[in-house]
Amino acid sequence: MTCDGVVLLPPGRPGRIEVADEVENGITEKNEGTGDKNSTPWLNRNKEKGPSIWDESAMRSIALDEARQVLPREMQTMFSPEVFMDVFEMCKIGPDAPDEEISEKLAECLVDLVWTPLAGCVPTLRGIDSSDVRFKLQLFWRCAVALCA
Repeated sequence: MTCDGVVLLPPGRPGRIEVADEVENGITEKNEGTGDKNSTPWLNRNKEKGPSIWDESAMRSIALDEARQVLPREMQTMFSPEVFMDVFEMCKIGPDAPDEEISEKLAECLVDLVWTPLAGCVPTLRGIDSSDVRFKLQLFWRCAVALCA
């Protein structure tokens, strides 16, 4: 396999990067792993994905659960003392608050952005399976910390 510096993203699958061998051998998202160019193996790729999430309260619960797992570690890694002070002020908590309380308050301040993003962005988490929701929420919390840092 050679790398020519071009990264190909298949249509409708922005998180998946095609490998040059797949392109050369004619493997596409419609026929990967089957002999049939009309099949859709992407639907069967992860058989244990879990139910689709449509309910806002279920999404909120999953988002806060992922925040509890991601935020404390990310904040300790990324935040300077000055950023922590800004977070204390924004979340209306004292500087002696434990990490769990800080991450909980920060998550409460930001969680509504998951299904009501700003600047006209369109939310895309409703209706996708719960495992994909969890991966995207982990990324959301990591990006939130990075943007604060």
